[in-house]
Amino acid sequence: MRAFVFSEVSLDASVPLSWRVTEISDILIILVDSRLPPLHFPLSLQVYLNPPKGSARKIILVLTKADVSGPQLCAAWKAYLLKRHPGIRVVSAESYREKPRPSEQGNARPRMEPHIPPDSLSELVEALKAVHQELVTPPPAVQQDPEKLAAWKPRVKATVEWDKVMQAQDQKTLPKPSAADDDDDEAKEKPYFTLGLIGAHAYLTERTN
Repeated sequence: MRAFVFSEVSLDASVPLSWRVTEISDILIILVDSRLPPLHFPLSLQVYLNPPKGSARKIILVLTKADVSGPQLCAAWKAYLLKRHPGIRVVSAESYREKPRPSEQGNARPRMEPHIPPDSLSELVEALKAVHQELVTPPPAVQQDPEKLAAWKPRVKATVEWDKVMQAQDQKTLPKPSAADDDDDEAKEKPYFTLGLIGAHAYLTERTN
C-alpha cells in the first residue's frame, strides 16, 4: 500500500481539490449518505466526473451510514442508483459502532465511533477488484486485433495483493513511496493504481501497489 494524501477543505477550496483528485484517479470512490443519496450524487456530478475521452476511470458509490438507514432503504436506493447511473457500481457500508464504555457509567447515553465492519469492507474490496479487472482487460477492439493486442499495456498496475488490502483496515501508518515508484518508463508495468475518495468535504488519493 502507498501513502495517503489527505486534506480537510473549506467550500472555497473544494472545487480545485475535487478537480485534482478526479484528474489523477483511476478509480473514484464517492461517499453518499444512504438516507438521501441524490443529494450527494446528482446527475450533474456524474456528468462532471465522467471520464474524458481516452480515460478508463471507474466510479464506485458507497452508501454510508447503512447501519442508520437499514437494509431495506439501502437496497431500494441501490436499485435506484444502478438504474439511474448505469455502469457505476454501488455498495453499502456501515459507518459506526457503539463505543465500549466503563460499567460504572450505567445507563448513560451510548457513544458511537467510526467503524467499517468486515462485511462492508469485503463488499467494497470486491467492487474494487471488479473495476480493477476491467481496467487491466483489453477493450474488445484491441482483443480482436492481434497486433494491437500484442502492443497493449494496461494503464494501471495489473496485479494487486487484495488480501493485504483486507488486512490493512486497522493500519494507522503506511509506507512512503520510493522514487522508483514514479518511474515513467512505459516499458515497465506501472507500480501502482490510484484511488480517489470524494465525500464529507474531504478529498483523498491513494496509490495502491
